[in-house]
Amino acid sequence: MDSSDQSLVLRYLSGESGAFDTLVTRYLPVVYRAALSYTKDPQDAEDASQDTFIKAMRHLAQYDLRRPFRPWLLQIAKRTALDALRKKREVPVSAMHREEDAEDFFEQLPDSQPSADLIVDQHLLNAQLKQAFSGLPKDVQVIFYLRYFREMTYREIAERVGGVLDTVKSKHRRGTLALKKVLK
Repeated sequence: MDSSDQSLVLRYLSGESGAFDTLVTRYLPVVYRAALSYTKDPQDAEDASQDTFIKAMRHLAQYDLRRPFRPWLLQIAKRTALDALRKKREVPVSAMHREEDAEDFFEQLPDSQPSADLIVDQHLLNAQLKQAFSGLPKDVQVIFYLRYFREMTYREIAERVGGVLDTVKSKHRRGTLALKKVLK
């Protein structure tokens, strides 16, 4: 994997939101071309590209740092573009008997995009969480990272950091309480 991609992912996961912006700038043209190759429509490709980066940001903690970033991102782009095509399939005219049926049908389609209020709320919550997380001691941040982003057990964390199991659990508990206090 390109070490700069890996370092950007790690920096973003540790709270530096600008690191993800760099990844977007670096890979937007590639993602757009991939989406366009499936959708064959520039507007749909733009939408799929934006959705790709939103999905990548949401699932970045699940990304395996040992694997190349670009193929992982392009796989998300492919699935997102194909999903957009499936959603866009036209409804056969024979399925609608009257014009009113067609209007009712389109009004009942669910909106798959989150509302602007929800997006703003999520960004505010992310910012608060990142700020609270950055206030924790570095050793506690490492424990949280290994526990939640690497999904390691407390025993595995203790082995990784060279600590005692009970100490790792205690630091995790104190960190959780500190985060709850700050986020109330």
